[in-house]
Amino acid sequence: ERERQARHEADVARQAAERASRAKTDFVAALGHELRTPLQAVTGFTELLGSLDLPPERRQAALEHITGAAGHILAMVDDVLDVARIEARALPLHPVDIDVPAVVAEVLSLLEPLADAEGVHLRDESGPATLHGDERRLKQILLNLAGNAVRYNRTGGTVVLTTRTEPDAVVITVADSGRGIAPEHLDRLFTPFDRLGADSGEGVGLGLPLAKGLAEAMGGGLAVESTPGRGTTVEVTLPR
Repeated sequence: ERERQARHEADVARQAAERASRAKTDFVAALGHELRTPLQAVTGFTELLGSLDLPPERRQAALEHITGAAGHILAMVDDVLDVARIEARALPLHPVDIDVPAVVAEVLSLLEPLADAEGVHLRDESGPATLHGDERRLKQILLNLAGNAVRYNRTGGTVVLTTRTEPDAVVITVADSGRGIAPEHLDRLFTPFDRLGADSGEGVGLGLPLAKGLAEAMGGGLAVESTPGRGTTVEVTLPR
């Protein structure tokens, strides 16, 4: 009996190691794909600026494309570094008093262009709520969660952000009407770099692990409920 149990535990450990190895391999491929597109934009528009005598408006447009592509690269690098800091328990935090609905409104405003492009409707149903925490990290959490909710939604779908206040915590909910997540994938949601078999071009698998790590670093937590074909709800609980 002990020998059978030992074999079972060894098989479980081997399978976990194989999943981790595949996830890292997928991450390298996904990160390479994600970096290639903005780097090509930087290279292409830089060559354009150097080789042609462009009118001022086209020169300005090229510079804006370069700035946007560079910002995209920087954001991905920052996410990778933040995951490493969280795992090393070395993430710096700067707590202040936060007006949560104001942060929700800012996040939704930043996501409006993406939502418009995807044909997704954003709704702000947040109520009065304050907490003491790192405002930049809270914004980062909500941008990751709401951004995913928009990207993995459907045309004509919705993303709703709500808040509720409990005696010792504030709960922020991000609910979408998108494709949902299969039950067998739920336990893999928080594995860094695991994209659950998504096609290349759908991120590098850091959004949810990073959001969960940030919430826990702030003394809170994150939970997910999902129904395939109906959507996903993510709850972030943070101490007041």
